[in-house]
Amino acid sequence: MNLYELTVDEIKNALLGTIFADGSIGKIRIDGSRNGTNGELEITHTSKNLDYLKLIKSLLEKIEGIKVKISEHNKKTENKTYTLYRLSTNRHEWFTHLRADIYDSNRTKLFPKEYIDRFNIFSLLFLYLDDGTLRVRCYEGTSKIRETRVTFCLDSFTLNELNYFRSWLKNKYDLDTHIYRHTKMKDLNRGFRIWMNTLNTNKFMELINSYYSLVPSMQYKFVKYYSL
Repeated sequence: MNLYELTVDEIKNALLGTIFADGSIGKIRIDGSRNGTNGELEITHTSKNLDYLKLIKSLLEKIEGIKVKISEHNKKTENKTYTLYRLSTNRHEWFTHLRADIYDSNRTKLFPKEYIDRFNIFSLLFLYLDDGTLRVRCYEGTSKIRETRVTFCLDSFTLNELNYFRSWLKNKYDLDTHIYRHTKMKDLNRGFRIWMNTLNTNKFMELINSYYSLVPSMQYKFVKYYSL
């Protein structure tokens, strides 16, 4: 599948991966004030991942009526100032509909099965690039890879939502996954992460390896990076 030959509907499905990960859909009134009914999208990344934001921008702009800007956004902590970049869009009916479907009354983001079912390989790739990690272990004293593990850090979603996603991974791509509690949260049904053992990590990498060069700043998330 070629990213630049996708239909508009396929692009929307691909973008679900980043929307369910680092994306945030806010509500804005027609007069510009917050807490209205019209949706707009924001995604923030560090300066080293500016190339990723530019890729997402290029896809969003293929959807009629969506305008995108990327602006520098500095975050200050007690000891350091971080340079971040924020992608933001105008109001658009697609985001309005998404906002109604994937956020509850408490503004908690949901992971509905009907949206998981719309995922394509790019949805999965973007979800991984946003909220996935790769652990690589080598045999002691060598650069030969002994073990690899992909983890999806989707702690904010419920156990039921994650289990449906796991079943989708199995049915769609024959990927077997495991789940564990990573953090204790007030809601005991949240705080879980999905991971794959070496066999399934390698199967997952085979699915996404052809997109290795798509986002140079995130090539470290591919086993291929450690093998070259």
